[in-house]
Amino acid sequence: MKKLKNICLTIIIVLAALWGTMFLTDYFRCSSFEEPIFVVPKDIIDENGSGTYQGLGYTVEIEKYNHEVYGKGILSIDMKLFGKRIISAIT
Repeated sequence: MKKLKNICLTIIIVLAALWGTMFLTDYFRCSSFEEPIFVVPKDIIDENGSGTYQGLGYTVEIEKYNHEVYGKGILSIDMKLFGKRIISAIT
């Protein structure tokens, strides 16, 4: 029984560490105006890729632009963790 508890605790710790790594990677990428990696498109508004992206427990709303001279870029990023805003940046 004690061995089963240790295995369960180890699995929980590993899963929490994986989630933390994924979340922090996307957090720091969004903080520096880069696209997050560990999200999937939820509601895409236009062909540039602007819209809402869903992660595990967090959402990222990205507004992108496509300029003829400067190319593609990110205009604004809004990241929410369990519904509470943690990053909001506008260029």
